[in-house]
Amino acid sequence: NYIDYEYVDKVNTDSLLDQTISELLQHLDPHSTYIPQEDVLASEETIRGSFVGIGIEFKIYRDSLTVVKVIEGGPSAQAGVLPGDRILQADTIKLLGASLNASKVVSTLKGPRDTEVNLKISRPNKTKSLEIRVRRNDIDLNSVQSAFMLNDSIGMIKLTKFSARSSAEIKASLKKLK
Repeated sequence: NYIDYEYVDKVNTDSLLDQTISELLQHLDPHSTYIPQEDVLASEETIRGSFVGIGIEFKIYRDSLTVVKVIEGGPSAQAGVLPGDRILQADTIKLLGASLNASKVVSTLKGPRDTEVNLKISRPNKTKSLEIRVRRNDIDLNSVQSAFMLNDSIGMIKLTKFSARSSAEIKASLKKLK
């Protein structure tokens, strides 16, 4: 409040507060962290283990959006999107060029459940771009990536993240392995 009312220049106190809290928490332990308000939704999705979107993992490579993985059973898989596809446009929003960044991609491809997005896609070995319509839906972020038996008495479960669903996924994997 002193800075807001008494400081000689106009200062963005929200930004100062975010920086101060983040700096304070760095001195506690390696597990304490501050999540700024604009990042809370993404963190909650990770903790819940699901979000609403088109169901792809992507990488921005040379100013273009490349599909790295299509989530099995998700909307993009059902619509025919393939790994290696380059998404050039979503509806009227161009997804290529120097200004392309992950937050622009996420905000464009995520949206309310049952809404559609028209993707313009460049596919390797195809001369013409493709138009694919994808209906957004719930996407599960699985914690358990694989579960298998190494031999008759030793099983392996690969857990890649923790979420609200991790416990149930591990129990189901253990049951399957038994």
